[in-house]
Amino acid sequence: MRISYLSSGTASSLDEDLMNPEIGGFSIDQLMELAGLSCAQAVHHFYPPPTAGRRRVLIVCGPGNNGGDGLVCGRHLVHFGYDVTCVYPQEPKKELYSRLHQQLRQLDVPILSAMPPHSELGAFHLVIDAIFGFSFDAHKGIRQPYKDIIQQLVALQSTLPLICIDVPSGWHVSDGDIAHTGLCPALLVSLSAPKECSKKIDVRKTRHVLGGRFITKRLAEKYDLHLPPFHASQQFVDLTQVQTEHPLTDVTASSASLVSAKLEESSAAANVAERKEQHTEAKQRA
Repeated sequence: MRISYLSSGTASSLDEDLMNPEIGGFSIDQLMELAGLSCAQAVHHFYPPPTAGRRRVLIVCGPGNNGGDGLVCGRHLVHFGYDVTCVYPQEPKKELYSRLHQQLRQLDVPILSAMPPHSELGAFHLVIDAIFGFSFDAHKGIRQPYKDIIQQLVALQSTLPLICIDVPSGWHVSDGDIAHTGLCPALLVSLSAPKECSKKIDVRKTRHVLGGRFITKRLAEKYDLHLPPFHASQQFVDLTQVQTEHPLTDVTASSASLVSAKLEESSAAANVAERKEQHTEAKQRA
């Protein structure tokens, strides 16, 4: 099947049409809600929480709409049974983001201004990149503190499944990783329609899905978009099977196995700690 890919300019025009009261009729917070929900559903599908215990998810958010998608995704993941921690390096300047922060605080989600210490990163089972989206201009370079944070994500992706929202942060929306960040997600969740840079992902390592279920038939015709249909109530559709004749049946499976192994380690450590505590209590009673 033919798949359409968007440049930065086309993606911006599509976004404007979606929020035009005479065309799409969406507000920014509605689009953000649908985008974040689709990301959360994709995470839950490929990395479901275990029957015992909870998966710890670290979500790193930027100051713009991509970061907002990450905050919404985090809220839904809490309701889906995950332990979520958010990193938001800048104080929110818009009411929309302040409200998203408050929604997470009501759920007791920690919101950090910097990445956790290296010694604490091993406690997480998944990491989500929600720093920069399609409007990021990679030709201007990556500003701090996000440059260092992205390098930390690169270091983490060898041990934790990395999920990128819409565009891997620091990538040029059309030309890909021109900044040589080295980001290689286990799962890429494109929104609205895939961006041109997603043609440059390594399909042997990255599963690619499409979320953001808000493209109408009229908009698809206007932009000549060719996209696979969503199934029933599903908020994402798997593009990997369409993009390659060699489906990535092993990619998310292997990273999911890695998460399961980490959960087993955490559970074993917790059992040891519990037994020590019971032994101490028994000695005290004696």
